[in-house]
Amino acid sequence: MNPTSQLDVTPIFSSFLCRGQLNIDHDRVTHWIEKQIGDNHGRIKLNLDEPELVEYYTEVRAIFNDLHQKLGLRRQYHQDLKKGWVNTNWDERFGIAHKHPEATFISIYYPKIEGKHVGHLEMVNPNPTLPYVLPSEANQNSVVEVFNIYNSNLWRVAPRTGMIVIIPSWIDHFALQNRTNTDIRYSVALDSKIKHRSQN
Repeated sequence: MNPTSQLDVTPIFSSFLCRGQLNIDHDRVTHWIEKQIGDNHGRIKLNLDEPELVEYYTEVRAIFNDLHQKLGLRRQYHQDLKKGWVNTNWDERFGIAHKHPEATFISIYYPKIEGKHVGHLEMVNPNPTLPYVLPSEANQNSVVEVFNIYNSNLWRVAPRTGMIVIIPSWIDHFALQNRTNTDIRYSVALDSKIKHRSQN
């Protein structure tokens, strides 16, 4: 008997990626976005109390707290909405890997995706030494045959209208640029922050 067949491989120190489809009126969110005036980066800051976005806030708050419970976090704490913003244009800074260290969870919702070449969302493995130990670049030096959670340095998500993506705040992420000027990608980001239920 091959002794390796007895090995039990267990994932440890796991991160996560949640994907789903929001059951809200995406057109209403889109119309609200298109009436706003963004900054010079095409960014719109959210106050978290806009009447047109109440349905969205309610859904995401429920998802954050469902995830809170699924991850085994204490019930005397909950996830509160911390801050949010809308991106309507791609900016060079979006292509730089970054994290949200003041948050617990990060959500990205796409109320409008149009075009065949919309830039994907990329997540970076939080283990910075992985690419050196297991090179996986697309050339002759790659040692990876089948990408999986153990050997992937990057994880890619193709956005679609209505999709919501949730990742932990410690994951570096960035957005790839749309490949044509006719592609449209509206994204709405909300951060949560863990809070004791006794706090106002």
